[in-house]
Amino acid sequence: QPSPCGASYQVRWTTPPTPVLNDALDCCLRTSHVPIPRKIVLDYAVQRIPDGCPIHAVVFITVRGKQLCAPPHAHWVRRLTERLDTQRTSVPRSLSTKYRLMSD
Repeated sequence: QPSPCGASYQVRWTTPPTPVLNDALDCCLRTSHVPIPRKIVLDYAVQRIPDGCPIHAVVFITVRGKQLCAPPHAHWVRRLTERLDTQRTSVPRSLSTKYRLMSD
């Protein structure tokens, strides 16, 4: 809606407006195409639409606990997730296990 000074505002949903199983789900609303340096990434989680999020994304967890959203099909994202996978023997974590990961 336009404001009195002519600026317009955009409302963004932090969670989908439809009911989801996990009301506390924290989703990426957009991704960044800027490559993330490997040295600041601790782990990652996969965000999927069937899990109740509006877009597919890879959520990188930094050493400082930040969550950075990246496009899952970008070449640099696939390369970084492969490097992280070689450092552990388990399969990639889903978004539902992301918070357990951060408490480990």
